[in-house]
Amino acid sequence: MRQALAEAAQNPALAAALALHREGKLAEAIHAYRTILETDARNPNAAFLCGMAAMQAGAFEAAGNLFAGAVRIDPERPDFHANLGLALAQSGDIEASTAPLMRAALLDPAAASIVFNLGQVLERASRRAAALVAFRASSRLQPDHVTSWIEYGAMARLERKPAIANLALLTALRLDEEAARAWFNLALLRADQSLHEDSELFFRRVLEIDPHHVEAIGNLGNHLRALKRRSEARSILEDGLSIHPLSARLWSGLSAVNFDDDRIAQAEDAARRAALIDPSLVDATANLAQSLHRAGATSEAVRRGIRARRIAPAEHRLRFNQATYLLGDGRLDEGWDDYDARLTDIPELLISRLPGPRWIAGAPPGRNLWVAAEQGLGDELLFATCFPDLEALLENKTLESVIIESDVRLHALIRRAFPRFDVAVRPLRQRLDEEHPTPVGGGRADCHIHAGSLPRLFRRQLSDFLQPESCLVADPDRVAQWRDYLRSRHAGPILGLTWRSMNRRDRGDVYYPPIDTLGPILEIPGVRYVCLQYDDPEPDLAEIESRFGIQVIRPEGLDTLNDLDGIAALLAASDGMVSAYTAALNLAGTLNVRAYTATYGYYWPTLGTGTLPWYPSVRIEMRTGAEGWEAPIDRLARRLRRDFTA
Repeated sequence: MRQALAEAAQNPALAAALALHREGKLAEAIHAYRTILETDARNPNAAFLCGMAAMQAGAFEAAGNLFAGAVRIDPERPDFHANLGLALAQSGDIEASTAPLMRAALLDPAAASIVFNLGQVLERASRRAAALVAFRASSRLQPDHVTSWIEYGAMARLERKPAIANLALLTALRLDEEAARAWFNLALLRADQSLHEDSELFFRRVLEIDPHHVEAIGNLGNHLRALKRRSEARSILEDGLSIHPLSARLWSGLSAVNFDDDRIAQAEDAARRAALIDPSLVDATANLAQSLHRAGATSEAVRRGIRARRIAPAEHRLRFNQATYLLGDGRLDEGWDDYDARLTDIPELLISRLPGPRWIAGAPPGRNLWVAAEQGLGDELLFATCFPDLEALLENKTLESVIIESDVRLHALIRRAFPRFDVAVRPLRQRLDEEHPTPVGGGRADCHIHAGSLPRLFRRQLSDFLQPESCLVADPDRVAQWRDYLRSRHAGPILGLTWRSMNRRDRGDVYYPPIDTLGPILEIPGVRYVCLQYDDPEPDLAEIESRFGIQVIRPEGLDTLNDLDGIAALLAASDGMVSAYTAALNLAGTLNVRAYTATYGYYWPTLGTGTLPWYPSVRIEMRTGAEGWEAPIDRLARRLRRDFTA
């Protein structure tokens, strides 16, 4: 630039054009510069200044052509290369912009502004490691430049260099304690480190400085939601939307909070707004699909899920969600193909310990099969309904051996039902020895499959769910003992009872019906219940018995947490069970015990049928739309009255 100004001082025509430029008369200045170039086509300073005026006028493509011309005339001028890079970046060609800015930095490595601009285009080009180097150099070249330190810190965080990020951001704040972007990136860094109190404090500091900072509003809302402080999250997001009513991210965040709080209609409305404002925001469309599926609108959930995957085709979470929508809509053939997306979340060390290649039914290599367990007792039981198909393959010699990996509490049940199978203990992810993963199979297994992938082979259509009377088998001697025990306590129908999972998890009243809604079931005349709740049930039992004036049988001597074989025998001895959707209900289904359940929303294993094809003995009622728990509980109670009262 200095050289261009120096020539203008000696060139009257260039000086006149520059005067128009400085007065903001850009069109006239550009015309004047071009007039000079018509007679002096190789004047690099005229081309350069004309390019600067074109940039200011927003004519970025024209500016780029002018700067490129200046570069051809004098390729050793760093300011020519630098502004060519900026013009290309402004015109949207980020990839092309990096080369001239790199050339400029090589020609003048001490030019802080050039190095900083290089960092910015490298960041936009997703070349984060190179951007980190550029911002580090920029901060050293201009140690009082707050923005350089902020960008350095932000990029170091993204490159997972927390110590460097922390130092750079704190340096920025020492230079300017009101630097909102420094506080914002420091909040993100603390969130990465699970320092939740600091993260919240820093997000709030951003909003003290700039109450309109939309990213801080959205991130604070998401942060509070993750901490299960949903009422606060909702308040933050709603206040933010009063300032930014067209923020798709805030609407999407509000949708997620409403979904967590079981406000499904509001979640759907917020997600629709977000998707309308920004159709490219994947979370908005994904949240809408989730809300629709929860409400039972499975076909529309599928359509929205397809759209979400088009936005982010590499996101395996979306593929897995789409699998549940397709399965819930009865589209099994497509759904099972996508269901394997869940395997992406399995730690590599757990995958690496599995023997041989993945098994494909009937296809070599591999005839000694290891069936890896799903994580979760309920899923293990659900997919155990495919074990008879493996047994048939042993019978016809397609397979030579089968080893079932499972929760040790299921081993007796599996051995009894499938004596030709071997069983192995399921590894727990949280206890995996990451340095020395142990291979499995004892040298016998030469191929593997995860249990949740068996339906892809054996349950491609609803007619494939025709199955024997039961999958697992209770111990007949213990069944007889429990039958005598129950009959000694009540002559009428006795049903097993569970009302929640073992984990008293957040959103418990969303997943499981509150005790005060259970009256229509628990007060059915002539029916008694035996407690199968598998954690400490006494506080809840005291409330149940006091509220409804009933007595619940406690099964003496039964460890309802660890003795699943004993629970299976008690279930088989009873007249059925009533349960929230828990592992105990799945156990009843595998035993072909009559069972009744209500789910908190539309449940994909119904496969679009309104029943559970996996378990013909289970009757299911699902909350749909804006229903509370009372409606499905009443429907379930009517079923029970028909089945157990005269």
